Parts: sequence; structure tokens; C-alpha cells
Amino acid sequence: MNNVLRSLVWLLILIAVGSAIQLSHQDEVETTQILENANLAAEKVDLNINQRLEQSGFVKSTNGRWQFSTKQLQQKVSRLPANLKHQFYTWSNQHNLEITGSATGVDLNPYFANSYLVGYKPFNTKSIWQPLATIALRKTYVLDHDLYGPKFSEIWQNSRQAYAYTRGDCEDHAIILADWLIAMGHNARVVLGKYKNGGHAWVVLFKNNKEYILEATSKRRPRSLSDFRIAALATNYHPVYQFDRHRFWVNTGSPLTTHYRDKKWQLRSTFIRQG
Repeated sequence: MNNVLRSLVWLLILIAVGSAIQLSHQDEVETTQILENANLAAEKVDLNINQRLEQSGFVKSTNGRWQFSTKQLQQKVSRLPANLKHQFYTWSNQHNLEITGSATGVDLNPYFANSYLVGYKPFNTKSIWQPLATIALRKTYVLDHDLYGPKFSEIWQNSRQAYAYTRGDCEDHAIILADWLIAMGHNARVVLGKYKNGGHAWVVLFKNNKEYILEATSKRRPRSLSDFRIAALATNYHPVYQFDRHRFWVNTGSPLTTHYRDKKWQLRSTFIRQG
């Protein structure tokens, strides 16, 4: 290698190292700013809102022939054995069609899945990547039985609680992320299913005729829409149910699908909030 070429190589190395140092510093500054904004918003969260009042309502099947209220839901769950109360359940109509899902809240009362999206937005932002980056940095992944106790296999935080509490599992991450994106005007849903061989919850975002998988539990901080994972490439995600603030979909095809809005997804019910 002649002297000119050797000098050019060293120059390129120095430029690369300098760029990495600059990027690292910029990343550190951005992280600090995100956490500062996140913590300021968290200080303003009102956790004294009556959860039973805010999340109560009723579910109506798509054809309008089946209706199920929060009061009826709570009566049915109250009759279950104590070791079975705190789980995710789906509820079927007289034709044995799954219509909706429910889970236990932090107040230990059962609520419909849609009701956990309470319309909460921590703070205003125009950056579509900001909610995922904020939740990924702010919230630590902890399993429910570690957080609440061994007898609580499934406890859901609503979106307000999921932002205020710095610990939670996959559905808590997904609930606040989806609700925040919806509040920004985006088409986002919580998805329930499996990741590889384990039960999981994540967010699907429909944007610019594309479908993206948003995974806040990975703690990978995005910086733009291009950093989001294309759903068609996310073959380890096996979706079974989807829901937003009002609607609940059931996958009537294969859970191995990577498509989230084709005809295999049947809209089964609408949630009407009464709180």
C-alpha cells in the first residue's frame, strides 16, 4: 500500500470514528430530552379517575343481535374460581362465534379489551416515531405475576395507567402505544396472539398503504417511519385478535398470516363506552 492510499484509509477511519462519536452524543442528547418530556407528562397523570366508571360500557355484535354489558361481564367472572379470574377471556354468542375479549384491570375488576384504550395522549408531538421511542425508554418490561403476585396471571393497565406506571408487560406497552397513536390521528390497533411460541401483544400501524409492526418491548428506539418493521417481514408474529377503541376483530384464517386487514379478519363487535 503506497503512502497516498494509506493516508486516505486513515482519513476515512478518522471520519468514521468522528461521525460515530457525534452520533453517540446526539443520541444521548435526544434520549435525555425524550425522558425529560416523558417524565414531565407523567407527573400530570390523574390516577384517581374512577376506573369502573371510565371503562364501563357494552359490546354489541356486528349484526346487532348480541349485546353484553360490563355489569354482565363482571357477574360472569365473579362466579369463576379464584385461580381463574385474572386471565384474558373471549366471549362468544349463541352461535359460538367469538365476539369480544376481556381482561382484569389493576383494580381487579374485569373490563372489555377496547375499554383499556381510554383516549389518553401523554403530550403532543408531530413525530410518528416519538410515542414508540418514549414508551421504549420509559417503561420496563415486567411480567404480571412478578409485578402483582403469583396468582395474577393477567392484569391489564389502561392507557393512562400504562403511561404513569414505569413497569408492565407486553399488553401494557401495546395499549398505551396504540392509544397515543390513535389520539394523533393514526390508524393503530392492539394485536393479541403469539410471538414465536409465547403469548404476546403488539401494535399494528396502517400508514401509507403499508402495515407496520410496532414493538415497544424490544426497547429499540426508532427515529423515523422507515425504522418501523414491515408486517409482511415479521413472520414470527402470529396474530389472533385485533382491537382499537371501539372495534374487535377475529382472525378466521391462519395465525401465520402477516397481513392485518384482509378478508380473513372479521369485525365481530363494537364497544360503546358509558363512562
